[in-house]
Amino acid sequence: MPVSDDLHASAEMPKISDLIRLGAALYEERLKPVLVLLLIQIAAGVSFGAAIVVSALSTPVLGVSGMALVVLGVLALIYATFWLEVAFLRAFSDREEFVTVRGLLARSRPQAFPFMWVSFLVSLAVLGVIVLIVALGFGGVLLFGKSIATAETVLGVFVALIATVFLMTRLVFANWIVVLDRARGFAALGESMRLTRGLFWPVFRRVFGLSLIMGGLTFVLQAFSVLLLGRYGSIVAQLMSIFVLTPIYTAATLFLYRSVAIEVPSAAHP
Repeated sequence: MPVSDDLHASAEMPKISDLIRLGAALYEERLKPVLVLLLIQIAAGVSFGAAIVVSALSTPVLGVSGMALVVLGVLALIYATFWLEVAFLRAFSDREEFVTVRGLLARSRPQAFPFMWVSFLVSLAVLGVIVLIVALGFGGVLLFGKSIATAETVLGVFVALIATVFLMTRLVFANWIVVLDRARGFAALGESMRLTRGLFWPVFRRVFGLSLIMGGLTFVLQAFSVLLLGRYGSIVAQLMSIFVLTPIYTAATLFLYRSVAIEVPSAAHP
């Protein structure tokens, strides 16, 4: 049975070790298309980046200034990045018989802008919370004087950190909801909030645990690669993180999302 069939096999939320195991197995199952998409992402980033630099240094072409070409290049790069990111996610979530690079790119193109919009809304929400807390901290200093400035700063940083973690955990599934359920904008944010309602700690422990493990492995890879390969070690470690750890983490979060979506039925999962 394909590993992807386990996406619907159980409503029980997997442990962190199970998420990693399932994520690694799914990555192995989808290895070829995922690797190709990652290579396309790198090639697109390098190509657009080079084109932007050349445009910035070039003379006007057909009456279009170099700065205008730079802006167009940046916009094209942003669009391509989100388009390829959707294709990367679908490489794990789509049924195996439909997972071809050409098919993934074709199906992902209509979702690029909705995915971009939701990513922007999530970032804006998190940034808004941080700005609000910082503003309240400055307001407290202005009202009560510099005598509590240090305490206000420490408390503000602590509260901002807690609020950011809380909000990011509640919205952690928004991008998957866009890709899998075709919800858009605030609907995707609301669905993620609904799914994580009452499940904050189980979801947080798993997301934090996965991030901590992947971050730790990245640090170890970085240290050993630099030790063994010198200045080239950092590049090798970065490539291993991109081509090994990132896909496993992504696939693991898919299993987590599916388990939560089954456990908490909603409009998108009747």
